[in-house]
Amino acid sequence: MTCKINEPWAQKWDFRESPCQMTRKFHFSAYRETTGFLDYLNELIKTLEVHPHNINFGTTYATITIEGEGDSLDDRFIQMARQLSERVDGLEA
Repeated sequence: MTCKINEPWAQKWDFRESPCQMTRKFHFSAYRETTGFLDYLNELIKTLEVHPHNINFGTTYATITIEGEGDSLDDRFIQMARQLSERVDGLEA
């Protein structure tokens, strides 16, 4: 476990220390895309059984903050961040 992730999908996330935290603002062209993203996030929350520290959204954006404990992030949070990034950025696993 780590606070900084050196993977291509993680490049658009902002990382902070103490406690370990990662945040990303996702941008969309229409409200329908934003709600589709939030629906996908909700499914990840149910599947992974973890919830982001903060979810903030508007018509064409959603900001997700994931907070770890101390200096590391739980693997399930990392998986959530990766899957959200892959969905929006069109990256493959």
